[in-house]
Amino acid sequence: MSNIPEKAELTGEAEKIHCDNCSEEYLFHLKDTVHEFSIGLIDILECLHFAEEQGAVPQLPPEWWIRVENKFPDLSRRE
Repeated sequence: MSNIPEKAELTGEAEKIHCDNCSEEYLFHLKDTVHEFSIGLIDILECLHFAEEQGAVPQLPPEWWIRVENKFPDLSRRE
């Protein structure tokens, strides 16, 4: 038996939000067979950076990451 949680799926719903305490702009709604939850765009970008570091996706140009970091200062991408 694996301890890996069940894979969630996008519900197809997303919303643009305004957060005074963060730079989050979008929430994407997901669900599995038991739970419904949201993930922010910043978390998705952090996952993308992790996948890039692991070689799971091709590297994006450094200029792209600079533009993303300028737009989302809360992004915790580490060099």
